[in-house]
Amino acid sequence: VTPWVNGGLSDGKEATSFEAPDSVIPWIQQKYVGVKKIVITGFSAGGQMINRWAIMSEQGANGTTISGLPLTIVVGSPSSIVYLTPERPARKCSKIRKTPPSHWCDDFRVPRRKDKLSASTCGKKWNDYQYGTKKVFSGKRGQINRAVGKYVRDEEEIHGHDVNTGAELSMELRHRLATKDVRFLFGKFDYLSCKRGSCSADCGANAQGRNRLQRGLNYMGHLKRVLPNYEPRYGLYEAGHYHFAAYSSSQFGEWVWNLPVHEAFPRLRGVANDEGQGVEDRKDRLYSLHECEVICVGTEGCKSFAYNANAGACHLKDMCITPDTPVKPSGQDDGYFTFYRPCTATGQVEGEPVVSQDSWSKESVSYQFTARVVKEEGNPLKGYSDRKRSVGECEALCDDDPKCKSFAFGYGQCFMKDTCVTEYSEVVSEHADVAGFKAYGGGVEVVFGDAGGRLGLGRPV
Repeated sequence: VTPWVNGGLSDGKEATSFEAPDSVIPWIQQKYVGVKKIVITGFSAGGQMINRWAIMSEQGANGTTISGLPLTIVVGSPSSIVYLTPERPARKCSKIRKTPPSHWCDDFRVPRRKDKLSASTCGKKWNDYQYGTKKVFSGKRGQINRAVGKYVRDEEEIHGHDVNTGAELSMELRHRLATKDVRFLFGKFDYLSCKRGSCSADCGANAQGRNRLQRGLNYMGHLKRVLPNYEPRYGLYEAGHYHFAAYSSSQFGEWVWNLPVHEAFPRLRGVANDEGQGVEDRKDRLYSLHECEVICVGTEGCKSFAYNANAGACHLKDMCITPDTPVKPSGQDDGYFTFYRPCTATGQVEGEPVVSQDSWSKESVSYQFTARVVKEEGNPLKGYSDRKRSVGECEALCDDDPKCKSFAFGYGQCFMKDTCVTEYSEVVSEHADVAGFKAYGGGVEVVFGDAGGRLGLGRPV
């Protein structure tokens, strides 16, 4: 992972990880001539890679791709980050504690051995690349630096810039990054100390902060300090280090889709008297309410769950709950409440078509479905996300398009596809993040890699 995260060469030694998005961007523009905007994002280790790519690549300058198409870059919960100057947060900004969302650092110092207020010098390596821009052009640290150094030189030469030293590179990168549409997404509860193995505990990483949230918020202060008139754009999602919660958050939805993707569950005044059967219990760590809602949406059979904010566990249930469902008497399960997905009179979650236990069936909708989503999606045609639509409306829209053989559906949105599947199409693992979703087909190939979660439907063949 280390070479890939830092811009190193692929296993085949033919391309760097930075060249991958550089190549994908023009391919998308050529393949989908009607595309109006591109969003590049990565989470955790992917967030580290995207942060470094966003800094080093020519793509994104002035908020656009090189050819002029709007480009937004979303960096999700990275473990470590590239600083643009040798300064690091003062020790007071990096205390080992549960970092509050309001944390902010405006005291940055160049680490010095005798300065007890500054971060560690890490043997004079605190600013070496992957944590800073020093030694990007040096081959002493091996293949990664040589690959990234060559990538940067090639980029600068192609675009007519003369950058030969780390100082010149740092200046050029600061000027360029200030014009890019880069946004950051951090978990409000992603404050577990990196000493416990939850993130990088290298000296260079610890010089940036002691947990992911702290490092991210410290970095916002750094950007504001070193980029004149720059206002960092960042958001917090209601969870710890959980990609599904990040990508289904209202903040991500607003940035990328221009609408909130996550909808909060209604709550009873206590625990439902009849909770139904247990679907799954998540109690290996403290879960936020938002995380439990996201997990329930993505877990097959989950229609409600019991939750206590102090216990932080998700107890998923299969019972369809309504606002007038009776609750247990006071004194039983105190502190717990039942949260639920609104159901229809037939016991079906609102907005979801009826699903049988058969892996390939044809009930209630004219399109067929598999037990879980299939792996291949095909090419996108037209999307309908301006308002909520029913499955029947989406079927009619697909029927009216001669090229449409399937469509993705979820949250009342339709995304038409041009590819067919059959009942023998391979589906994702039951342990996959999207295993709770269904692919509807009989001639459809559909994949659901996004946290918003879409159902795929297609014409019978």
